[in-house]
Amino acid sequence: YSWGVWNFQQDVEECLKWNHTALSLVKSLGAKQMIPRVTTNVNILAYWKEPLQAKIESLKENHHELLMVGDLEILPLNAIHCCRQSLLCGRNLQTAQKECAALLHEMHQLRQMNALIGMISNHLSILKLIGSNYDSEQQLNEPLFHLLGNSEINSQDGLLKHALSKRLGGLAQQCYFDRLLIAFWSKNYGEAAHYAEKYRECHQMLHFPDMFQTFYLGISAFRLARLEDGKSREWEIVGKDALLKYQTYVKFSDWNWENKMLLL
Repeated sequence: YSWGVWNFQQDVEECLKWNHTALSLVKSLGAKQMIPRVTTNVNILAYWKEPLQAKIESLKENHHELLMVGDLEILPLNAIHCCRQSLLCGRNLQTAQKECAALLHEMHQLRQMNALIGMISNHLSILKLIGSNYDSEQQLNEPLFHLLGNSEINSQDGLLKHALSKRLGGLAQQCYFDRLLIAFWSKNYGEAAHYAEKYRECHQMLHFPDMFQTFYLGISAFRLARLEDGKSREWEIVGKDALLKYQTYVKFSDWNWENKMLLL
């Protein structure tokens, strides 16, 4: 019900209330199998209110709890969010790379193949951001495409083509987000705006990366408004729309979102 409130009514406060009510309920009933599952929902949505950096440890702790109760349905979801937040919350990138690689190997061992594409795309973004070159002798900073067991998927392009050919909208969206991320931090603002639009076209439900897609698109739009005279008005509208969204986001957590609102 809380997910429905979030996605259809976009009522953050009501969604969080129902999630915490659900967690209190399963704890009061002593439903040990369900506690880690409900905790996953609470942790995933906590970014609206709680400092991003603080939730990484909660996600990692809950990962072990999910393993303990054998919940292999929710475990991949928790792992994906752990990798994504590790990249986006300002964590040391070398630490994020090691954590993401370890989770990828674990998901592979547990045969949770559906989680791998998005996680590999995320891991590849980390490698690119740290300017890593694969050391084949020491097997350091290795892009982990081989875990998929598909020789045709050996690059970021391959990941995206696979997701699109299989009509895996959520995975394609993750691949587009990672392309957006790299384009933005490489100062390729036109390319960043392009992938931000591709990300939006894949939109099925609200996700944590939406906040960053809005920010990257807004900054890119304001930059392009200065560079492209013929489209300056159009880009300015896009940028102002991003700013309006952040003026709403900051009401829920100034810790997480005020700095980005001020940058916009």
